[in-house]
Amino acid sequence: MKTIKIDHCMFPFYNNNKILLEINKHYKQKKYTSYIEKQKPLFKGIYLYTKRYYIEHLSTIKGQYNWTNALCIKLDKKYWKYWKKPDIINEHFLTPKYGCGYFIVDPNSPYTNWRKTLKPNKLNKQNFTIFISKKLEKELINLGGYKWKLPNYIKTNKKLCQPYDIVIMYNNEIIAPLFQSNIPIIE
Repeated sequence: MKTIKIDHCMFPFYNNNKILLEINKHYKQKKYTSYIEKQKPLFKGIYLYTKRYYIEHLSTIKGQYNWTNALCIKLDKKYWKYWKKPDIINEHFLTPKYGCGYFIVDPNSPYTNWRKTLKPNKLNKQNFTIFISKKLEKELINLGGYKWKLPNYIKTNKKLCQPYDIVIMYNNEIIAPLFQSNIPIIE
């Protein structure tokens, strides 16, 4: 059985660039290395890179309101035909359904080459754990109609109920999402 490969975890805010500065300030206080990008047509983001995946807090623009917390999973295009009518599909990405807690990226996409271009001093060395709901776990272990296993840094938590309930922690401290009013409290 193959293990799912996570490219990144996305935590969007609707049209709120100021919060990215607060997140950046918080990460600096914790001595994490993060990076804020320039405004793009659809969003602006702050990124925290780890050995295994990166964390992305986004501020979307007006009209881009249907983004939710999600895991971005690298999955070869041969599996994409499983989804007959995805909500979003283009040459690089596939979102099966809005709010499903994940979306797919083609591993050959230029968007997945961040490890090759990242300088070692920009990489956070901590082993952050991703907590997800049982609902999302059920989706992921049956991804694309095949059986998969989750990487050892992904755990389920019974306090997380919805597929988009995703929390990243390190030493009992929340790393992401930050400053969202509906973050589930987990132990």
